[in-house]
Amino acid sequence: PSILLTWIDNRLAHGQVGVTWTNSLSANLLLVANDQAAADPVQQSLME
Repeated sequence: PSILLTWIDNRLAHGQVGVTWTNSLSANLLLVANDQAAADPVQQSLME
């Protein structure tokens, strides 16, 4: 498997950009590491 690590700040973390990144990289898994999102069920559901 190929693993790509990258940093994306909050200005790029929204739906349209996320879909574009996912498609262009042929990603099958995105891992979000964010303490605020981990504590907020609404943010978690928006990322699903």
